[in-house]
Amino acid sequence: MVQNSLIPVTRQRHKGKFWKRFSSFDFARKINECAVVDAEILQIAASFPIVFRRSDQCHYPVAMLSMEANCPTPFVSTQGKWLAMYVPSGLRCFPFRYELPEHNHETNPLHFDLLVDESSGLVTNEPADELFFDQEGNLGPELAKVQAFFQALSKSMQDTLHLCKVLSEMGLFAPLSSFQGMPLPNGLFGINASALQKTHAANMSLLAKTGGLRLIHAHQVSLTHFTWLSQAQKQAVLLTDKKAEHPASKLPDFLDALVTAQEAESTLEHHNHEGQYATLW
Repeated sequence: MVQNSLIPVTRQRHKGKFWKRFSSFDFARKINECAVVDAEILQIAASFPIVFRRSDQCHYPVAMLSMEANCPTPFVSTQGKWLAMYVPSGLRCFPFRYELPEHNHETNPLHFDLLVDESSGLVTNEPADELFFDQEGNLGPELAKVQAFFQALSKSMQDTLHLCKVLSEMGLFAPLSSFQGMPLPNGLFGINASALQKTHAANMSLLAKTGGLRLIHAHQVSLTHFTWLSQAQKQAVLLTDKKAEHPASKLPDFLDALVTAQEAESTLEHHNHEGQYATLW
C-alpha cells in the first residue's frame, strides 16, 4: 500500500513534470532501518548492524541506522552528508521507490510500481530538470536508469527473500531482543546460534552453496556495531540539539573522522550524477 506522499509514477499525472537528483541525505536523517539485499551484505556488514524483520511470515535483512524510531541517525551529518563508507542500495534513488504488487511477491519481480515522493521538493515544473516522460510517453532517459536500477534491486530482493525462506525452514531464526546486555528495538530477529550448531551436515552444505552461511556470518559479525551505534546515537541527538542552538557547532571528533574518511574514498561515491543509479553495489 502506498503511504504518506509516495505516489505511483504515471503518464497521466507526471507527463510534463520534471525531477531533480537529491543533493543531501537529510531525507534519511530519521530513517532507523533500511531493507538490504544479499548481494550487498558484506559491504553492509562493514558499517551497520544487520538484523532481520518478519512480514507476512517472510524474514528479510535490514541495516540498522538508528536505535530508536524518529531519532536522528549518526550516519547523516547535520549538513546532510552521508557519513558511512557505503550507501545502502535502498537509499540511492530518492525521491523514487519501488513497490511490488501484493500478488507479485514471488512471481515476476521485474513487474513493480515505480513511486515518487512528491513532498520531497524534487518534483518540479522546470524544463532544465530531468524528464519524467518524453513527448512519445516513454520514460525520460534518467528515469529509465532509475527503473533499471529498481529492476535489478527487485530481482536481488527476491533472491534474498528466497534465501531467508531457506533459513526459516531450517528453524534458524529467533527473536533478538538484546545484544551483550544492550536492549534492542522491538520485533527484531537474529540467527539462533544453538540451532545453527545442531544443523545437519546436508543443510550446512546447502547453506554454503546458496550463500546462506555468508549471510549468517555477516549478520553475526555485524552485531558488534550495535555498541558503536548506541554511543553514536546519543552523540547525534546531542549534536542535533546543539545545532539548533548553535548552527556553527562542529561535529564530534569520531563523526568528523568518518567524514574525512568518506571524502577520501572517492570510489564509493554512489550518489554522484553520472553513476548514481548505475549499479546496486
